Amino acid sequence: MLFRSARRVLGATPEVRAAALHGLVASTARERVAAAGWLAELADPGDRPALREALREEASESVRAMIVKALAACGEDVSAHLAPEELAGRATLGLARPRAVPPAWLDLDRLPAVHWAADGARVDPVIVRWWVVLAEQLGRLRTAVVSAPLDLYLPLLRPEDAAGLADGVVRAWLEHDLAGLWRSEERRVGKECRS
Repeated sequence: MLFRSARRVLGATPEVRAAALHGLVASTARERVAAAGWLAELADPGDRPALREALREEASESVRAMIVKALAACGEDVSAHLAPEELAGRATLGLARPRAVPPAWLDLDRLPAVHWAADGARVDPVIVRWWVVLAEQLGRLRTAVVSAPLDLYLPLLRPEDAAGLADGVVRAWLEHDLAGLWRSEERRVGKECRS
């Protein structure tokens, strides 16, 4: 709380605001996310041009998500960035990357169907697959930017569908994890029986 209050006070100074804007082009995603987050807290409509430019240039999904959040906080209509067609296009590009490999323990074809909160239409499964792969990739990096995309995207779903998706992923992980535990226990018991 104190940290955010201090950032808000400091953000009122032109030098600090300039530093936050400059942070949008920092070399690390963590710094760019922090800069966009700070600009979201400050919510100054005058920052929209710099945020739009940063979004055009940004490749990192986590940073893009935080910039979209900042644009929304600054009064920008971000619906085009969250439109199903835009998200499907980004998902297709994301899944085409060589490193976009789903975790071995998760069958992407078994993910539950989810629907948009706005109109109840079914979400393109490509989008859901990308969100899951992206979350798993970011989780492996163990950075502070893991939740930015999901914090932006999951509220677009019907709440019960967002919960069902999370539940499905956790259950798949538990089944995989517990299966390994059972196999090691079976081996241990088998050795004891043979002894």
